[in-house]
Amino acid sequence: MLYTAIGGIKAVIWTDVIQYFIMITSVLAVLIQGSLKVGGGLKVLQVNSEGKRLDIWNFSLDPTLRYTLWSCVIGNTAKYFWFPLSQSSVQRIGCMPSMKDAYKMFYIVAPLMILTFLMAGSMGLVAYAYFVHVRCDPLESKFINNPNQILTVMVSEIFQDTPGMTGLFIAGLFCATLSTVSSGFAVISSMTLQDIIKAKWKNLSEKRSTVASKLTVLVVSFLTIGMALLLAKIKGTLVRLAMLVMTIPTAPYVGIMLYSIFCTSATPAGAIVGGIVSLLFYLWMAIGNIVVNPPNVEKILTPAPQDLCFSNQTEAYNASSVYLNMTTPAPAAL
Repeated sequence: MLYTAIGGIKAVIWTDVIQYFIMITSVLAVLIQGSLKVGGGLKVLQVNSEGKRLDIWNFSLDPTLRYTLWSCVIGNTAKYFWFPLSQSSVQRIGCMPSMKDAYKMFYIVAPLMILTFLMAGSMGLVAYAYFVHVRCDPLESKFINNPNQILTVMVSEIFQDTPGMTGLFIAGLFCATLSTVSSGFAVISSMTLQDIIKAKWKNLSEKRSTVASKLTVLVVSFLTIGMALLLAKIKGTLVRLAMLVMTIPTAPYVGIMLYSIFCTSATPAGAIVGGIVSLLFYLWMAIGNIVVNPPNVEKILTPAPQDLCFSNQTEAYNASSVYLNMTTPAPAAL
């Protein structure tokens, strides 16, 4: 809130760059150390293959299944239209001195985006392989009661003898959040100023425009905190919640943009009506998903073994507590 309000888009871009390198460093540290604990990258892939974690060839046409090859390919293709069309990307394009430099920016960003998503998915593979290796699934054995804590449990254990590495992981988490939120604050502030405030007060001075922009960031920041407190009450993984929340505004927005680009007969009225209908439809689906809480629509996967968990441990622990000091057995059982 503070550095976005004070520094504007320049502060957001520079902090994003620094935060990205911190985030990537922390993720690489977890991937390398976790893989070494298991026995190497090939061992991680072998364990996940045996546990059916790499079975992506699900060609089912059942629309109630959340993850199939079709939903991943078609859904993600549609979702990735958001990145170049988003207001955040448009702002960054506007900050470049020429369109040639803007093209260069996307040539750099696109591979980094792919790398980031691959590394994030790999952390899940390493976590599963690690808990198979130590033969204690913390979620199934009730050591924790929240799936979002699985990764923090692994990090606390693989780095228990390495001072500072847990702090690096927490720094990476904060950087990932800050870089996303600050960009959103800057975007909403700019759009509010240009599309609402200046549209009503056309002769607004530069000084008052700056003040209005900073006040918008403050208001949006407090609204975001309120939304975070509400979302904390909803059960489920952070990935599912993020996808649920992000789909509501992004899908109508992308639809409007694609309609405007590819339909030569597009009109403002058509874009507005289509956007409102799409927004209401996604709101209906999202609220229904939360309120009704439909049965599991995901493939049931076998959890990691639990035979080496402490049998007398009955209370779940959270990410900030002192974790059990498990011994790592030889992987002969695998």
